[in-house]
Amino acid sequence: MIGFSALDNFHNVLGIKSYFKTPFSTSYISYFHLFIFRALPFFCLGIYFRLIETKIRNLPSVLFRKDVFSCLLALGGVLSVWERFNFHSSQYYLGTYIIFILLCLFSIKYSDWNNKMLNFIGNKLSLNVYVYHIAIGWCVSLLSWKYRYIDKTFFASVKGFVIVLATLLVTYMVYNIKSYLKYSKKMK
Repeated sequence: MIGFSALDNFHNVLGIKSYFKTPFSTSYISYFHLFIFRALPFFCLGIYFRLIETKIRNLPSVLFRKDVFSCLLALGGVLSVWERFNFHSSQYYLGTYIIFILLCLFSIKYSDWNNKMLNFIGNKLSLNVYVYHIAIGWCVSLLSWKYRYIDKTFFASVKGFVIVLATLLVTYMVYNIKSYLKYSKKMK
């Protein structure tokens, strides 16, 4: 994943071609924006964490102390922002990896805490959140482009939160519709 991130950030400097032309078309497809490079490494890391779940649960709690954990998350966030301003075209930043790994480790180590809402989202909605968030993000972007009176600077700063909330809402509605259809089918 880190190698891919480095390629995404430095491919121009290294002289590596980043797009290929599609046959019978004038369109180009990015090498770096394919599923195998964008999502598969995170799936593989998640599967690996699941395989070593017992070892993760036995990690020393000092890493997960509130002050240490918060500082590491802040480091990942600050690093991501710094990388964003220095590598504009990257999809992944080292800070993103730090945050992802920390949140995965935390959720495995403390998976038995009783937050019903987060348990519901994780158990019932997470796959659909992953599947729908890109399409919903594009819809939100298209709406913001269409309505020019929206303050672009402000909207850019809250766009991620809007997409997360809209995605959760849509996936919750889809879950309820599926549940209703399944229930009504059983009643017949």
